Amino acid sequence: MQIIINNPEAFVTYKGTTGIVLHTPENHRTVNFFSHKGHRKVNRNDLGSPSMNKLEEELLTNEHLRALAYEHNFIEVHKQEMMDYLEYANSYN
Repeated sequence: MQIIINNPEAFVTYKGTTGIVLHTPENHRTVNFFSHKGHRKVNRNDLGSPSMNKLEEELLTNEHLRALAYEHNFIEVHKQEMMDYLEYANSYN
């Protein structure tokens, strides 16, 4: 599976959990944080930014976060079968 991250700024961390802030005006001190643990209202100052490596790993393993991010167009998911790739590569030999 290949995941293309269209909007890495949409992803945040809160107490070690990676999630997304949705439905919150920019000037609010509390935000709506969504993760595999559900929805929580948290203080904006308590949020961090995941590294790209951590974010990519989380999106590959966390189905709930991947689905939520896909639903809001923060990522694209491309599923490529290994046999398709091997047939493609073999066509050049």
